[in-house]
Amino acid sequence: QNLHLPNRAMVQALKGLAVHILSQSDEKLADWKIVIQNAVDEIGQLLIDIVPEFEWIIGPQEPIPNLNVNQLENRINFLVLRLIQEIASPEHPLVLFIDDLQWADTSSWKSFENLLSGNTIGYFMVIFTNRFQKTDDTQNLSEKFNNLITLKGDSHKIVLGNLTSEEVLTFLNDSMVTNDPEALSQIIFNKTIGNPYFIHKFIITLQHQKIIKFIPELRKWVWDPDKISTVQMADNVIAYMNEKVKNLPINVLKTLMVASCVGNTSKVKMLCDLLKVSKEEVEKDLIYYVTENLLEKESYDEYRFVHDRIQQTSHELLPEEERNLFHYKIAGILIGDQNYTDDAKYMFMIARNYNIGNKYILPEERISVARLNYKVGLEAKKTSSFELAFKYLESGLLLLN
Repeated sequence: QNLHLPNRAMVQALKGLAVHILSQSDEKLADWKIVIQNAVDEIGQLLIDIVPEFEWIIGPQEPIPNLNVNQLENRINFLVLRLIQEIASPEHPLVLFIDDLQWADTSSWKSFENLLSGNTIGYFMVIFTNRFQKTDDTQNLSEKFNNLITLKGDSHKIVLGNLTSEEVLTFLNDSMVTNDPEALSQIIFNKTIGNPYFIHKFIITLQHQKIIKFIPELRKWVWDPDKISTVQMADNVIAYMNEKVKNLPINVLKTLMVASCVGNTSKVKMLCDLLKVSKEEVEKDLIYYVTENLLEKESYDEYRFVHDRIQQTSHELLPEEERNLFHYKIAGILIGDQNYTDDAKYMFMIARNYNIGNKYILPEERISVARLNYKVGLEAKKTSSFELAFKYLESGLLLLN
């Protein structure tokens, strides 16, 4: 769900810092208050506007005067830089880890560029991870990423490629005792082109189809070379996952498609409300997806897609009109629950779902949804996510026309 939050990477990093500080003893919390207050100086309210948890650390702050777009963006960039400069020290080395850079929004990219442009900060390391595919979009992303890392002279780029056939053999020998591991590893390598994720899924497929099985009496795994050669696998991981989802039984595919509309994670109750079926029916489908390695159980009532591309494929399989209707229904369920509407993260989620399903918004709902877009637009502006702010404000205006 967090993919559509403004400047989400930096906000999540700052929120994580706040939670870490709040977990400290009272004595250390007092020390942190001094450090943070020195960093923010007279613009502490700006930090609280971005991450409200900081008010529990530094207390109420003086209001910030109205700022234009450029002033606000400059203040936020200055604030983040000052925080890191003040926190990073020999006693507290700081590592900023940004995962899945390919999902970063425009405001996040600008934050990263500002952070790395000509600023020397000791005891501070930034780690980015990203996943590139050979498409036009990712060509632009690759160029942006290369430009980003060249902003720092001491940067290092590590490319994680596929495993070699020798490495697949080493992996296999470390994982199991089997007959003729050299031949098996070569087949696995040929089928998977050495992609680690694909290797994992391929071996699971072999085990599910009983082509490879453990014999307790022999204390080793045995496999059938004739059967294994007939296993048809896709040429890459994404195609494999697409086929995995598309080949699901039609009677259980619907739940997965609806879950993909909810987001990366879904609660059982939400799916029950959307599908108008019992908890037992939904959980039966969810457990099936877990056994098929499509979902994983997060908690007693929440399930997560194991990979974002599985969610995307599931989402695309649902017809557009039906998909938009479910997004509208999701917004209605969320806005009817006070636990959600008080959380900024869910405000963005509600507004986004309403905007996707705007065709189904009732006349009597248009003003309230327009107000919601206005509210989240202002929230996005606070984090200098001006493109996203414009998008929500424009959606609100369209509802009033």
